[in-house]
Amino acid sequence: MNGTLWFLRALFLTYLLYYAFHLISHSWPEVVKLMVTLAVALLAYMGTEAGNKHLENNTLNQWIWLLNIPMAFMALPYFYVAEFLRNHNILSMKFPIWKTIVGVVLFLAICLLTAQPEVSADVYSYSKLKSPRTWRISEDGEMRDRFRNLEYVFEMSVEQFMEGIAKGSSVNTLYNECSLEYKTMFSQIPEIPFSNIWIANTLHDKMPEGSLLYFSILNSLRAWNFFDIHSSITTSCNVGGFGIDGPLSTALGAAIACPDKTTFIVTGDLAFFYDLNVLGNRHMDNNMRILLINNGCGTEFRNYDHPASYWGEEANLYMAAGGHFGKQSRKLVKDFVENLGFEYLSASSKEDFMEVYPKWIVTTSDKPIMLEVFTNSADESVALDRFRNIVPPPKGQQIKEQIKITVKELVGNDILTQVKKIIKK
Repeated sequence: MNGTLWFLRALFLTYLLYYAFHLISHSWPEVVKLMVTLAVALLAYMGTEAGNKHLENNTLNQWIWLLNIPMAFMALPYFYVAEFLRNHNILSMKFPIWKTIVGVVLFLAICLLTAQPEVSADVYSYSKLKSPRTWRISEDGEMRDRFRNLEYVFEMSVEQFMEGIAKGSSVNTLYNECSLEYKTMFSQIPEIPFSNIWIANTLHDKMPEGSLLYFSILNSLRAWNFFDIHSSITTSCNVGGFGIDGPLSTALGAAIACPDKTTFIVTGDLAFFYDLNVLGNRHMDNNMRILLINNGCGTEFRNYDHPASYWGEEANLYMAAGGHFGKQSRKLVKDFVENLGFEYLSASSKEDFMEVYPKWIVTTSDKPIMLEVFTNSADESVALDRFRNIVPPPKGQQIKEQIKITVKELVGNDILTQVKKIIKK
């Protein structure tokens, strides 16, 4: 569902509710208004939770959430909080829409403070996981109802849960089926161009056992998530940061905390340059290994399945941040890290990479090591496309994709150019 429309519908309904309630309660004391609206909001929330448990597939419940009726009721008290603040000169705003602005800001602030969303970088699997019931397994034991159908919370580790589930069963049929499917698909991996995915495929079974392995978000984590990594390797990622996740700082912290382990990090160029200053930290030690995938832009926006890819090269100007940070300069990172005491390696092809990577995965060195790899967004997109389609999509989906391609061909470049000009204005 489009988030903007979802929010605007809730805001519109809140206005209607506020107007109707104002007609009824204009002579009531302020405190009474606030208490009544808070009670209404609480009842709306409780009714919503009950509806989710018993009516998740019910048409009425689906329409209630489509129209954002619960959200409108839950937002109503914040308009009266805004009114209270103004009437008592706690917060003064002179222009006519002050109440809307303050009410919306208060409501969003509360939502942000209380919401605890579950986030995943595996957007392809994540978007297809549909179920009428959700079980949350986490040691924090918190109630996080991401899909609004939470049934149970298991306050334990995933390992403990799996051990409990496996009791009394000598054969794990589902695991064996999934494992067989994975091996079958793995044996059919097609030829893919030099890219983050190709590098992950090359290195995933060569990383030193017992090491620490960090990823930046999003392309690096997704690429390596396609492959099995030895169970002795501790992996981590600041999921949720999406390009500003501070991965170098996190990895350095791990390297300092675990001096007896080799710490590896795989990062894209935008995340790398955003967190560049940490490389000058005086605690940087020889157990640090950085693999920089420098594709010259936020390649996520150039992938074949991203809406921004529709604009071709112009996506670099307005969405993908192409051309920044030296335009894939062969000297910028090299000179910087060498002056900070790193050993610098680089590769621009599969042949280059196969020659230098053994020097990067070593566990002992008298310097921290940086390996910079130069790829391009076109190859990154092709690699992702081929990997996602090792098993061809259903015929209906193929037809839908073909229709999209045909429509683009029929529209033609002239019309596309005019549309782009309109959007730029």
